[in-house]
Amino acid sequence: MSADGLHAGAIVIESDRSIRQFEANLPMAGVIAVDLLIVNKSSGPIDLHTLRFELHNDAGLSYKQITPKTALSRVMKFYGDNFYTLEARRRTREDYSALAFNPESPFAPEKERRGILFFEIKPKSTTLPLLTLQIHGLKTELILALNSKSNNE
Repeated sequence: MSADGLHAGAIVIESDRSIRQFEANLPMAGVIAVDLLIVNKSSGPIDLHTLRFELHNDAGLSYKQITPKTALSRVMKFYGDNFYTLEARRRTREDYSALAFNPESPFAPEKERRGILFFEIKPKSTTLPLLTLQIHGLKTELILALNSKSNNE
């Protein structure tokens, strides 16, 4: 999907992939992870700091975006991982942050950026509803229908 020179595609990281990538079932822990890829197809740089992301289900319920640190805290609480050493906890937090979507600007033409957006969901969610990611902050709003298959047009 494209708007104002920004091309975007996204996919929800379902339980199987989340176990492979994060060694945790994120939806069971109360976290929805969305893998976002954006490409600047405009002739000039785009300020990504102006972008806001909203996640909604098919009934219109909105999910709160959370930081990588909060996502990790929810995972650790769910799995009862309270015995990490401080160093191991710091490294794991850095791993989550390194995977997160980084709005660092300027976003130059023909560049692409990929990262994970984290959202809060009710813990012990075994199935995810149909989801829509809205990207605000451009002249034209981008709306991406998400599912377990790629939405990269």
